[in-house]
Amino acid sequence: MSRLPATSPKPLTAALTTFTNFLSSLDVLTSPRLALLSSAKLAETIHRTALYRISQAYGEVCDRVLDKKEGYEFAETLLRRGRDEVAVALGVDGGLDEQNGVVAA
Repeated sequence: MSRLPATSPKPLTAALTTFTNFLSSLDVLTSPRLALLSSAKLAETIHRTALYRISQAYGEVCDRVLDKKEGYEFAETLLRRGRDEVAVALGVDGGLDEQNGVVAA
């Protein structure tokens, strides 16, 4: 992964900085666009599921960056936030209830 242009250390650092900015400006409780839906429960389910998927995707990035086979030098310094820290920031540290599509508290 480190040898691909889009995921070499410099672009990856830029993307992770953008992600950190996103996390610091995110209101995890609501989504203004989803609030326009007629069903508040549906809006919440969609919002929570999206946040959970973002958390899972970040976890996959962490796994790949920290994998020695990927070839990142000083991999720990590339990741500004840990997997658990991102899950907490997104409000999904309880996991996802697949049956109801919402995050379990």
